[in-house]
Amino acid sequence: MIIEISAKNCYAFEDTIIFSMKADMRNKKFGANVHKENNFNILKTAVIYGPNNSGKTCLIKCIRAIKEVLLNRKSDLMPNIFTNNNIKDMDTKFSIALHILTYIAETNNTVTSELLAKSVGTNASHIRKILALLKDADIIESQQGKKGIVLKIKANELSLDKIYFGVYPEKELLHIHDTANQDCPVGATIKEALLPIFEESERQLILNLKSKTLKSLIEDMYKIHNMKSKY
Repeated sequence: MIIEISAKNCYAFEDTIIFSMKADMRNKKFGANVHKENNFNILKTAVIYGPNNSGKTCLIKCIRAIKEVLLNRKSDLMPNIFTNNNIKDMDTKFSIALHILTYIAETNNTVTSELLAKSVGTNASHIRKILALLKDADIIESQQGKKGIVLKIKANELSLDKIYFGVYPEKELLHIHDTANQDCPVGATIKEALLPIFEESERQLILNLKSKTLKSLIEDMYKIHNMKSKY
C-alpha cells in the first residue's frame, strides 16, 4: 500500500507536494476511518478537493504513475512542463503562450491569470510563469483598471519567432545528445552527421515562424471556426 508520496518537477507541480494517508490521531472524531497496521495509523479513505485548476487531476496522475513504476510497468510519468528540464516542454509552453496571446488579443474581458487558466485548462500559477516570460520579452504588459493584461506589440506586428524566443530565451530548437560512445562507429560520427541536418531544420523553422504573426494565427482560427460552423 502506498502510504505517502511526494513529487517535485512533475506534471503541473514544480515545487514539492506531499500526499499522505497517515491519520492525525489528535482528531478522534473520525476514528472509524482509521486502519491500524503495525506502527501506522492509516486513513481508509481520503478526499482530494480544491478549486478548478488547482492540480487535483495532476496529483491523481502522479499517484497512478508511481503505482505503475512500482509494478514495473510503463509509466506516463513526465517532468514538469513549465521548467527547462523537459524535452517535451517546447511544444507545450510555446502553444500555451500562443493561446494566451490570442485570448488577450481577442477578448473584451479584463484579462487575469485566473481567466487565462480557465481557457487554457491549467493552473493559474503556471500561467503566471509564462506571463512573466512574455513580460520580460516586452510582448505584454499589465495595466491598472479594466484592461488588465494587454499586448505591448500589435498582433499584426508580433511575429511568432519573437514569441518563441520570448518563452525560450536561451533554448536551442533541436538538441544532439552528448553521451555517445566515441569507441562505437555510430557514436563517433552521429553528431557530425546530424549537425547540418539539425541546423537546416532550425533555420527553416525560424524562417517559418518569422513569416507568421499573431494576427495571421488569429485569422486562421476564424477560418477554421467558420468552416466548422458550416457542418
